[in-house]
Amino acid sequence: MPEISDVDYAVFAGSLLLSIGTGSYHAIKSKMLLNDPKNRVSAKDEYLMGGRKMPSLPVALSLLTSFLSGILMLGVPAEMYNRGAQIWLNFAIGAISSIITAIVFLPIFYKMNSTCLHEYFILRFNSPVIRQMFSFLFIAFSLIYMAVVIYAPAVALSSVLDINKTYLILTFGLTATIYTTIGGLKAVVWTDSLQAVMMYGGVAALIYKGLSHERVGGIGRVWQIASESGRISELWRMDWEPAQYNSLWINIYSGIITWLAAFGVNQLAIQRYNSLPSIDTAKRIIYYTTVPFIILCSIVAFVGFIALAYYYNCNPLETGEISDNDHLTILFALEVLHSTPGLFGVYAASILSATLSTLSSGINSMAAAIYEDFLKSKYESRLTDNQVTLLSKCMVLFFGTFSTGLAFAAEPLGGILRVCISIMGALSGPFVGIFVLAIFFPRAGFWATFISFIASNVSMTLICICNYVSDPFRDLFLPTNTSIHGCEGKNFTLRIPPNYDAHYGDPMTPYIARLSTYSYAGIGFIIMLAIGVPIAYLYKEKDYDEEAIKYLTFGGRRIPCPQLPIHESEVPLTGKNEKDTGKPFDQLTSIERTDHFCVWSPFAIAVFSGSLASEFINAPRPELTQRQARGLARAHGSDFGGASRGSFSGRAAPTSSSQGSDARAENSRRSFQRPNRLAGSSRHGFSDDDLGTRGDAQDRSRIRRQNDRGGSAAPVRPGDRDQPPEDISPLWADQDRPRNAAALSRSNDSSTYDSDIVDTPYCPPWIMNRIEAERTNAVVVPFANVSLDDEKPANDAQGKPVRATNCLGWQSTKATLKDRLSYMFCNEFLADVYFLVGSNRDRIPAHKFILSTGSVVFCNMFNGHFMEHDPSSAQEMPAQEIELPDVETDAMRALLKFLYTDELHINAENVMCVFYAAKKYAVTTLEDECVKFLNMSLRPDNAFLLVSQARLFDEPELVERCFEVIDVHTADTLDADGFLDIDFTTLSECLVRNTLRITEIQLFRAVVRWARSQCQKKGEEPTGTKLREILGGAINLIRFPLMTMEEFADCIVEFPQILTSDEAVQIFLFFSGKLTEVPNFSDRPRCCMIGKEVVVNRFQRIEGRWGYSGTPDRIKFSVDRHIYILGFGLHGSMHGSSEYQVLIEITSGATGEILAQNDTSFKSDGSTNTFRVLFKEPVLILPNTTFIASACLQGPDSHYGTKGLRRIVHRSPTHGDVTFQFTYAAGNNNGTSVDDGQIPEIIFCVKRHG
Repeated sequence: MPEISDVDYAVFAGSLLLSIGTGSYHAIKSKMLLNDPKNRVSAKDEYLMGGRKMPSLPVALSLLTSFLSGILMLGVPAEMYNRGAQIWLNFAIGAISSIITAIVFLPIFYKMNSTCLHEYFILRFNSPVIRQMFSFLFIAFSLIYMAVVIYAPAVALSSVLDINKTYLILTFGLTATIYTTIGGLKAVVWTDSLQAVMMYGGVAALIYKGLSHERVGGIGRVWQIASESGRISELWRMDWEPAQYNSLWINIYSGIITWLAAFGVNQLAIQRYNSLPSIDTAKRIIYYTTVPFIILCSIVAFVGFIALAYYYNCNPLETGEISDNDHLTILFALEVLHSTPGLFGVYAASILSATLSTLSSGINSMAAAIYEDFLKSKYESRLTDNQVTLLSKCMVLFFGTFSTGLAFAAEPLGGILRVCISIMGALSGPFVGIFVLAIFFPRAGFWATFISFIASNVSMTLICICNYVSDPFRDLFLPTNTSIHGCEGKNFTLRIPPNYDAHYGDPMTPYIARLSTYSYAGIGFIIMLAIGVPIAYLYKEKDYDEEAIKYLTFGGRRIPCPQLPIHESEVPLTGKNEKDTGKPFDQLTSIERTDHFCVWSPFAIAVFSGSLASEFINAPRPELTQRQARGLARAHGSDFGGASRGSFSGRAAPTSSSQGSDARAENSRRSFQRPNRLAGSSRHGFSDDDLGTRGDAQDRSRIRRQNDRGGSAAPVRPGDRDQPPEDISPLWADQDRPRNAAALSRSNDSSTYDSDIVDTPYCPPWIMNRIEAERTNAVVVPFANVSLDDEKPANDAQGKPVRATNCLGWQSTKATLKDRLSYMFCNEFLADVYFLVGSNRDRIPAHKFILSTGSVVFCNMFNGHFMEHDPSSAQEMPAQEIELPDVETDAMRALLKFLYTDELHINAENVMCVFYAAKKYAVTTLEDECVKFLNMSLRPDNAFLLVSQARLFDEPELVERCFEVIDVHTADTLDADGFLDIDFTTLSECLVRNTLRITEIQLFRAVVRWARSQCQKKGEEPTGTKLREILGGAINLIRFPLMTMEEFADCIVEFPQILTSDEAVQIFLFFSGKLTEVPNFSDRPRCCMIGKEVVVNRFQRIEGRWGYSGTPDRIKFSVDRHIYILGFGLHGSMHGSSEYQVLIEITSGATGEILAQNDTSFKSDGSTNTFRVLFKEPVLILPNTTFIASACLQGPDSHYGTKGLRRIVHRSPTHGDVTFQFTYAAGNNNGTSVDDGQIPEIIFCVKRHG
């Protein structure tokens, strides 16, 4: 490999310093601008939005470089080299996406005038849930993407530069983090502009030197080789099948969605559009960057064809010069450019520039999203602009550092382009789909969008995981002309194409895994709309009225005031509002609409604070409907992305401390019975002129800063006759304060408002007393004592409201419904039924109403056709008595306690009796609790006892759980006394199981012990004939052929006549080999047959270390006779004692059907020994048939075997020889093969005479 000159290193280092210097310069310049007294731009806008006055050209270049990362600079040429020109079409489709962005998305998002794109969801759906969920996914995706962006070029450059990849990762990550942190968006944009020049220069130098190289032979030969090798023809592959690597149609429909996600609904792009002074400028930037973007992507892709011509006769992937496709471009650049000192440094700088531009843009956008979506609503009013800027810098520093650290964990992700396309595609579809659903389908509400977005993301995640695990296109590559003559004596290994069409993936992998990674965006988009649109039209939600919806959907020109969650038609408009404006409500500007609705806010918040809600609903209110008040309370009580903050203007002089509470109360009453004045601008309350041209940026910034502090840009008009009540002003003066009446006593703020005059509905005086009482910390009268007739609650001697004393006694001491019902349990107070329980006829009182609500049986008993008297009878009936001789007293009390209070009173002594009572009276919840208790109490010594009772109570799940315990602890359960009490059916069901972990001779002796106990219960002599009579057909479930001849002989001697003479002779003939099977007796082995299994080891040597956790090891095998596989022996940890989670499988090699699997765990002691992992049942393996053994381990690095054998013959003098053949299994992600890897042992037993 050619050496790199010092000049190249100097150029590379200079580009790093130049990037940091550019960012530092603009950071200093921004600081000087903010210190200028003439400046009207806030520090936050300067840092996150570049002051909203960025020049067009730098923004265009920044957009151009942000989406052309080092991943594309390295991965796209390698893709063109190996698999053809289809990927180029994906970039060309970006032009269509740019046009759609400019026409559809930009007019809506630009007019939001927001730092964060995700604020759209607050305005559209009136809920922060979708906004924060979308923002979380955006940040998660960005972190993974940024980690790959740092890791990929660092590894590629480290392969040719004499620099460790760790140092390069730290250099890339920290360089971008430093200049982005200190300079903000301006530093990012201007540095991106410089880096764009470096990228063009580096790629241009490589293309020029490559085409002029003698091994390439010019552009004509490049095109000829690309055409002859089939790489050009791949461009026109027009198959509609989605399960293929790529095609024309996949590129068209998914490419549009992919680039819409990048240019149209991406926080990174929207942040740059909003930094421009007008929407027309933003549209021009989109159009102007489209063609250069396609040109730059095309020339980067063309590098792959030039490299193909250079390496056509000697492929470096086959000679071993590089081990990864991602290193191809770097090797080609080094060999072509090294002859001119400095040129390779320029190209390396272009890779660096592509990486830094993407990384800086990404971490700046993540910081903006975190602040706007998660922090702003809570902390904005408490922080100054400088504090917000400092907080943003801290977040940029955090995300930059975190992305750099995450880059060290990116190695297992595999090929960089595959990872990039998979992740971008999987998230692009749902991301674009959610905006298309919201913008093009006005009927779509919160639930339609939420459900479809979740479903789409989950579906795409599963598809992505399946593809990543299976890697169905790993064998897809187009051939080169590697030969001995072309490689000039180099050693090489030709890549052999598979025996299937690799373009359609490995046929052994599932169909869902073979879906094209390029199609993920389109699939996710279709899933999103296929679920969201039907829900939207079946379940219409009206979060906004029709007038507001159109502003947030396609074709709208204005964004409505976010404080309009109710219909304007329901709000009465009177008097001065129309007189002052001179126009009806539907012609008001958004600021005027905000002013109108904000007049309701104090009243809505006051009456819905704390305990006032119930009183207000019951009070007379002639004009304000309940829905209006609820909508207004929701508007001011929710975050709305800061929409309601700063909606009121002006300040009032502080109220004198000498004013008493009576004066304030009177002031409050008068304010609710007279017109109020109110003014201000909500954060999104733009006028039509504002939305069309944006106005002067400095004036907008000044207004925004004053609104954020609760002030107003306009002075208070003289002549305002009244001030709003001081005692309720904190409810709207500071949104971040607690919205309850008790908070009023802790606030001394007051505000003056300036607005159009509207009539305010009448408020009852007792509500104002309540507000005053809470302000003075008085004790408030409960709802029951409020008199709506005189509208005045009871007062004490000093005139303060007091709590009335309750005469009902115990009710006043029971705070909750559960407490009150618990008091009624077994209480004769109001009891109307008595149960006479058990043989002692214990008398338990109860209440029919409570019992009827918890049991359908009690309901029919007391109110249905089982009742003993006519419910229509007017005569009062005496308390009913019901006898329950079959229910124990303790169980009945436990049942009633549960019906009254939901409390459980069950234990080991009463659980079966309570279970019986719950079954009898159909209390299903209590039944479930009893089953849970029995499951928790299940042990080997009571398993057979519980299995009989579970079958009696018809609980099949509990029966199966008991048998699982019996399977694992067979010997202990058979020794327990409960085994002797089971019935014949349970015994037969036990004996037929293949999963019993016991030898057949032990099982036979346990069955005879059971039969003897049955004889003793009947008082009969346990002779062999009598035992056979009791056992009946169960004796045929004993698998005598699995015993040894000596064990069987002992059985005959110890228990004569238990088998007939014919049966005994046939079994002896089977042992001698004269019979291949015994009639009526199975020879199928049970799992974990002790002393019968055989182990075959396919490796001759053990090594360390095998570091592939979480992906399967697979090996293909066949045998020459029938066997039963019991499990595998696996290698364990090389780091001491460890526990592994493992999934073992056996699948059919022909059909891919899973024949057996077991998801379990095992512990290793750190030695080189193998550890047994068994299937739940033995697996029958047919002769001369291909099967695949698979084991997926999750745990630390393990030992592994080497020097594997392809053919192993296991010789047995008693059972005969068994021959194993091992071959490589396609789809193996871990590298396990015939020669080395995991699954060293196969544990099996031989089917006799098989």
